[in-house]
Formats: sequence, structure tokens, C-alpha cells
Amino acid sequence: MGFIGKIEQIHLRVPDWTNTVTGTLTMEDVDGYEIYSSGAKDQNANYNIDREQLVPANSKVIFTLSGVPERSGENVVVTFLLREK
Repeated sequence: MGFIGKIEQIHLRVPDWTNTVTGTLTMEDVDGYEIYSSGAKDQNANYNIDREQLVPANSKVIFTLSGVPERSGENVVVTFLLREK
């Protein structure tokens, strides 16, 4: 992520897959240190996570599924509302 500024809100949508699946969104700084974790989010739900998270240059956003979705054609959606520094 080449953006430098602040995350105002994260919108996260985890589809309703056949198997029980959760998803976790994490952010790491350039050194690999975790600077944010959403915690496990249940499937078939939308989340609006209000953050006042500063975003260092070259941060990495990682979305991890726990479990096997067992169905194709569904997408995890992650949208950021950002404010430039």
C-alpha cells in the first residue's frame, strides 16, 4: 500500500460459503510488525470498522480465511475510506 495517511473506516464483507469460515484482516508495517487486526469475522456478514489508524508507507494488507469456503463465485470485499496526510 503506497498511500500515506489515515484509515477512517474499513468495510469488510465475508460471503456465506457452504462451510463455516471466518476471515481476519491484518495490516503490517514495512518491517512486518502487525499494526492492526480485525479479529475473526463471521461469514455471511458485513462489517464497518471505524478506525483512526495511521498508515505508514509500504504497509501490507492481508486477509486470511480460516477454513475452506467449498464454493466458488463468492468474493471477500474489503474497502477502505482513506484520508491523505
